[in-house]
Amino acid sequence: MDANCPADIVAELRTIIDEEGLARPPSPPKIHWTWTDGGPYNRYEAFIDFAAKDITWTWLGPKDLGGAGTQSFEEFFRNGPMEPTAPEYVLTGIRKAILGTGFRPVEGLAGESLPALQADVSDGMTALIGLAVIAASVGLAWLFSKVDPMLARFGSLFGSILLGFAASFKFGRGLLVPAGFFGMAAAIAFLMPYERALEVARGAAIRIETPDEASRHPEATRFTIGKLRLRADLAGRHEVKTTHNFGSGPREQITVYHVAPLVTPDWQKGEAVPAWIACSTTPGFDCLSRNPAPNGFVRVRDDDVAAYRGAVQAAQARHALRSQPEAALLAANSAPEEAPWSYLRLALLLPAGAAVGWLALSLGYLIWRRRRQTP
Repeated sequence: MDANCPADIVAELRTIIDEEGLARPPSPPKIHWTWTDGGPYNRYEAFIDFAAKDITWTWLGPKDLGGAGTQSFEEFFRNGPMEPTAPEYVLTGIRKAILGTGFRPVEGLAGESLPALQADVSDGMTALIGLAVIAASVGLAWLFSKVDPMLARFGSLFGSILLGFAASFKFGRGLLVPAGFFGMAAAIAFLMPYERALEVARGAAIRIETPDEASRHPEATRFTIGKLRLRADLAGRHEVKTTHNFGSGPREQITVYHVAPLVTPDWQKGEAVPAWIACSTTPGFDCLSRNPAPNGFVRVRDDDVAAYRGAVQAAQARHALRSQPEAALLAANSAPEEAPWSYLRLALLLPAGAAVGWLALSLGYLIWRRRRQTP
């Protein structure tokens, strides 16, 4: 201030400066970087707020569905960048700008190897979170199956995908969106053998001498038959057409249900058929020839009974056969007594395959990104 300025005016100015905060030094500026993934749509931004000591990451474009997230300086050095695909010059600039303010991360994380360490931690977390999404999808499918089978099927479709999107928004990683689809595949792969295991486990496993005894044991779901004859020459088939709507339009799927008489060794054509062996396949294939002389059987799925009844009617009309009213519909099984455990093992192994697929995708993405960043 001017030395000739009256003292009372100087005092008043100082009061105003103190009240308005004009005498305080200005806050450090916010600096930011902007980059793209090489295409015309997806754009990324990183802002450093020195006053708040945090970094804001912004995603603009359809790839990562848009959005933003904030992480502290300490989180940046400890966990790596919230956007793991950020170019090296951006990460170097952020690191130098933060360290230039006097901030120091936890000892042992700073150094020349920090970018690689950050990327490794971030990629590992993404893979683990994806596995958690897959496990949660299977868990939801199991919980829904306790309420209603139809709820379990639709819930596993939409719930898994929603989990993937929710994890992507929560953790700021676009790669977690596909994890939801892997979770959906795992949930469906779990439900089919799990429901089948419950069906065959609800009844007893018995041994009978001939197929005509099966109708006298409605409580049984698994059979070992001592003496029988398979009449594949008297088979029948029934086609079921289902239309599914896809992005490219409706598609027709055809499932062919085959049956053939399971009779006693001395059975004659004029007699009623006591049981039927049943199987399903796609058009052009004969599934009855896979097991020409089986002795172990389980009852067919509840959802398929109506379709197999149609095949029985076709066999009756074609070969002039009669069927017992309660004739059993049986599918071949090499170990009927162990069938529930076999289906349960399958219910665990198939979701594990989806998890392996997710890990393969994560590893492939990591290798691709490292090669892209390598000069």
